[in-house]
Amino acid sequence: NTQRNTMNTKKYYSYIYWIIFGLLVVYMSYSKGWIFNTTPSMTPQQAYSELQKHSSVFLDVRTNEEYTAGHIPGAILVPVDQVEQSTIVKKLKNDSIIVYCHSGNRSLKASRILEKQGYKVYNLENGITNWESQHLPTEP
Repeated sequence: NTQRNTMNTKKYYSYIYWIIFGLLVVYMSYSKGWIFNTTPSMTPQQAYSELQKHSSVFLDVRTNEEYTAGHIPGAILVPVDQVEQSTIVKKLKNDSIIVYCHSGNRSLKASRILEKQGYKVYNLENGITNWESQHLPTEP
């Protein structure tokens, strides 16, 4: 009987382990935008075309330190944790907004917030890292 209880306990912990593991996979996939993502993305080349036409607003959701180290020309800085309450962002309600961060995680979060509020928003694929890898311009 003790052996059976031990086997049942091990089986129970095994189930719990796999459930937690599965939930972590789903969470990571969601946070990376691989699943349940309705926000359209834009390649650096597409975004650069928008920059040249002045047809979209670029929203940098990184920290102030990251922004001052280099950003897309003309980008507006609103850190991701301030996007929802930002008066600057509220003034962009009728604009097309391209959101970016370092690698795309924070911008995806900000894009989802803005999209829920009715903004026309795009997420820059893989952030400023991808932009810089294409040798597109930045400014200090």
